[in-house]
Amino acid sequence: MRFCGSPLLTIILLIVVTTAGRLDAQAMEIGYECPRRACSIVLSGPITAESPSKVSIFLEDISDFDTIILESPGGILSAGIEIGRMIRASGLKTQVGGRAPGIAKSEYSDLCSSACAYAFLGGVERSVYGDAKLGFHSFYMSDVYNRFVLAGRAIADAQNVASDIVFYLISMSVDARVFANASTVAAADMIYLSKDQMLEYNIITPALFSSFALEPAGNGVVAESRRQVPVRAYDELLKVKAYCQDGTPYILFDSNVATLPVTDLSIYLNRNSEEPDVYVDEAQIDVISDGERSSIRVRLTQDHVRILENSNFVETSFDIPPIDGGPQAFSLAIDESGRENLSAAFRLCI
Repeated sequence: MRFCGSPLLTIILLIVVTTAGRLDAQAMEIGYECPRRACSIVLSGPITAESPSKVSIFLEDISDFDTIILESPGGILSAGIEIGRMIRASGLKTQVGGRAPGIAKSEYSDLCSSACAYAFLGGVERSVYGDAKLGFHSFYMSDVYNRFVLAGRAIADAQNVASDIVFYLISMSVDARVFANASTVAAADMIYLSKDQMLEYNIITPALFSSFALEPAGNGVVAESRRQVPVRAYDELLKVKAYCQDGTPYILFDSNVATLPVTDLSIYLNRNSEEPDVYVDEAQIDVISDGERSSIRVRLTQDHVRILENSNFVETSFDIPPIDGGPQAFSLAIDESGRENLSAAFRLCI
């Protein structure tokens, strides 16, 4: 963060410029969890002046991490922004909420506000899951700062801080209206942005797929998840449908691939970090193709249904010769409402 003035003033500002209320001295904790093949770093607790150095040391030793999960009520603004820049330099994704079932949660789970929200913006991809909250408000100078700095200088320093925040937002490809909205909220209050606002301001990355929603079909319903962003190489899943037909549960993957092999297909499900992947036997998998697009229809057992109704994600992978498009891997996260809709689709047969 850029601050003008003497070195002493710079040091004072780094300590007292904050966006959070008076937090206790609890130090931010750094850990990790590995509920899937890729591990996630977990930052939990207030952001203090020491937090960036702790994060820096931790990042020096990471290897198989692709995401940072943030759980914090906020803290020192400059420290939050410094952490955000470290996250971006490390090429990591950021996430609020969505931790795997069975994982012990902190008192700040599903919350990232104030200085934490600015750290969150450093992610190369950013996700806020379920009812998790991302909060912003006005920054302020602490009482210590206000006692030692003249009013005229304080105004100039506040302008410098504001400009640094805006430049930071722009460098993270976030709409600067975020700062304008935050500035309308008193430092003691908080504004929690809706999912629509977060998408509009480019705060969160659009999910590859929508949550499973119910659609009427025959005498029952189908749970369908649609792709929300353009397909890309090796990731050409268009939509996923879950349904029950003649008493048998199915899940159908519609792809943009013209041909798919009948063999070398794998479907695997996962309930949570404590459960192993569950593979579906190839005898239960059919490939349907019209010459332009292909679908994978998977016949499920009741055990598969129970697992899906408690899963955080479902993935598919299969080998395809390079001339036909190369290997494909599809991954779809499932949130709480999606799991409820899946259960309804498997129960109300078409």
